[in-house]
Amino acid sequence: MADYTFSIPSDEEYNRLRELVGWETISRVQFENGMANSVCVTARDGKDCVGFARMISDRGMLSYIADVMVDPAAQKQG
Repeated sequence: MADYTFSIPSDEEYNRLRELVGWETISRVQFENGMANSVCVTARDGKDCVGFARMISDRGMLSYIADVMVDPAAQKQG
C-alpha cells in the first residue's frame, strides 16, 4: 500500500508517470510553472513515486483538479 503526502515529486518522477499513463512529457520550466500554484498529493511505494494528483486553486473560492496519474502497475490496489 502506498503512502500519501502533500508534496511535489521531482520533474523526472512526474514525467515518468506521464509516460506510463500515455501522456506527453513536459519541460522542466513547464513543470516548475505548473507546480507553483498547485496543491499536490504524491503517492509513494517506498521511494518510488506511483501516483500523483494536482489541484490548481485561487486559494479563495475556486479549485480545479488538473492531473490524476497512477502507475499502471500500482492501479486497482486501493
